[in-house]
Amino acid sequence: MNVDMGFHIHKELMYRRLSETDSLDDVIQRLLDEAAPVKPSAPLPSGSPKGRSWMDSGVMCEHGTELLGKDKKIEVRAAFVDGRIIVEGETCDSLSEAARVAVGKIRGVNPDTLAINGWTFWKVKRPSDKEFIPIDTRAKGVPQQRTPKKPKKSTTTKGRNS
Repeated sequence: MNVDMGFHIHKELMYRRLSETDSLDDVIQRLLDEAAPVKPSAPLPSGSPKGRSWMDSGVMCEHGTELLGKDKKIEVRAAFVDGRIIVEGETCDSLSEAARVAVGKIRGVNPDTLAINGWTFWKVKRPSDKEFIPIDTRAKGVPQQRTPKKPKKSTTTKGRNS
């Protein structure tokens, strides 16, 4: 079956692909699933998402959490999938790596030449959220782990008994 669509629709569908192997049918199916959520017949058991959560610096983002970044007024979307970040068809392990890949594609430069703080670049929207929030605000409530200081070596000298 052939479907006629305008260039801007085709471009948007291509933009929403999670990987290079993601077909237009896959993208359209996800959009249809989001538009008409199906109520499960029974509650889902906790911890039953389809993939692993991503965690860094005490911040956890569950499988399916969306990311939104912007560079030069161009929005970039990504997602946490099975404990990794998928952006522009590439798999990344860190927020900064994903931000470099996204901005590198927008600017047409090698991502390895960019220095971008992923914690300030991305906003996130968990599956249960209604809007995107900056990911760095999620990290602010997390106590920072500090490495304990090593005890100083004793510098006492032997004294004389009088």
